[in-house]
Amino acid sequence: MTQSSYADVVVLNDDYGPTDWWAYETCVAGTIYEHDIPLHSYCEQHQVIFNDYHRDNFDISARRKYIVCHEIGHVLGLRHANASNHPNTYFLTCMNNDGLYNSDTTDPSNVDEGHLEDNYPHPPG
Repeated sequence: MTQSSYADVVVLNDDYGPTDWWAYETCVAGTIYEHDIPLHSYCEQHQVIFNDYHRDNFDISARRKYIVCHEIGHVLGLRHANASNHPNTYFLTCMNNDGLYNSDTTDPSNVDEGHLEDNYPHPPG
């Protein structure tokens, strides 16, 4: 398994056995940098790792879209949705942490999109 030192996101898969996770996102060791804003850091290279042991769980299109949306959301800086802070959108986002998936949870919510707009504003013009 070779990783490119030039890629911003590396996607890996392997059979990691009967874990309690189907996929996760992490920052490659040595590529995380602290930021001057509390709770913010910068990751130069992300890994998204899929556990092939749970491959049968990826057979449902909505579940597959939910999992990919959720992990890419982390790559873009989104955190898990919180039902107590966002009760109206918690079940409408791929960033919920309950593994709840349906046709409404295969995309970021309007709250997530607001966070993305804050993190990645459109250039003027």
